[in-house]
Amino acid sequence: WDFDGSDYVDLGNTILSGTGAFSSMAVIKVDSAGSGSRDIWSNYRSSATGGNQLYVLSTNKVSYYQGSGNTSHTAGTALTDDTWYNVIIVNDGSTSTIYINGTSDGATSQSASVSGSNMQIGGLDSSGTFDGGIADVAFWSRALTTAEITALQSDPNPSNLADTSNLISYYNFEQTSGNLIDQVGSNDGTNNGATQTATGTSSPSTIISATGLTDNTS
Repeated sequence: WDFDGSDYVDLGNTILSGTGAFSSMAVIKVDSAGSGSRDIWSNYRSSATGGNQLYVLSTNKVSYYQGSGNTSHTAGTALTDDTWYNVIIVNDGSTSTIYINGTSDGATSQSASVSGSNMQIGGLDSSGTFDGGIADVAFWSRALTTAEITALQSDPNPSNLADTSNLISYYNFEQTSGNLIDQVGSNDGTNNGATQTATGTSSPSTIISATGLTDNTS
């Protein structure tokens, strides 16, 4: 799907919440560098409610923010415009690591205590919205292994991993009308303006994995 800087998809659920392990994958393409942060996904509203964000800075670097601890971790690589990337962040409960196309791109000491509001993809209530393409997004309530991160580079469908445990939600963005369908769970997303085009991309993805969070999709 194409997001033009004012679009977002509301998943109707926090998706990630608690203090257990979590992972998240997003296959993205940035159209152009912009000012401020551009959310890939976020359930952060304020320091009072907590939440977390995966976003792209004006420098085109991927960053992860944890609201409850008011801490952030930014990868070292600047993304090239109009290029698909597979990005992964892993938080094992004490450390966040971001992977770009399967390669570790820096780590920061960071706890995994998350609360928040509804998870949104591509923006946060029309603010901090993403400008570019999003092709695959997935969330787990466990930390991905190095082997799984490698496997997701060639096949971003998490249902094809040998271990599909704790997979909360997966979105392939192949719907050309209607809602964004959760392929493994019940957290369908309501589209707010994104142009719906089946991507069919097998290009590199962005994955974030963090330990310390629990499945909160009931």
